[in-house]
Amino acid sequence: SSGIGKTRLALAVARQRVALHGHGVWWVDLGALRTADQIAPAIAQDAGIPLGDGDAATLLRRALALRDTLLVLDNCEHLIAEVCRIAAAALAGAPKLRLLATSLESLKMAGEQVLRLDPLAVPPTPMPLELARCFGAIQLLEQRAQAVDQHFCLSQATVNPAIDLCRQLDGVALAIEM
Repeated sequence: SSGIGKTRLALAVARQRVALHGHGVWWVDLGALRTADQIAPAIAQDAGIPLGDGDAATLLRRALALRDTLLVLDNCEHLIAEVCRIAAAALAGAPKLRLLATSLESLKMAGEQVLRLDPLAVPPTPMPLELARCFGAIQLLEQRAQAVDQHFCLSQATVNPAIDLCRQLDGVALAIEM
């Protein structure tokens, strides 16, 4: 689903894995791209790979062949077929390359592992404050509110309305953040 937290989760994974890859982690947001021929140049640009003249996808595949890196492709859904083609070619020739893609649909690639994200857990009401804070929706709501107002703090008097709000937003992370 849209707004469920795919990008946020991918960012967290990328941060954790930086030290595990000798050539680092590269983040590529494909959301603004309009055509398939923009994908390989966008990846190369964000990864700092000069492509030169020739077929961008082929040059990118060659450049990635010997790199130990995690390539994160965010917002793939609108160009899914071409992302899959480029990713499959790159992975086939690069034994140390790892790929993490966020999308509303699977790439449908051999060896792909799909993690479907559900909305954040919302506690039932009434709920004691300390137990409510164990639920992802309440944790996110409190974190985002504190980012806006450092003095904000859930209390026993405000926890049930907070739970009701999170329930009305179906536990969707983006909706809670907004």
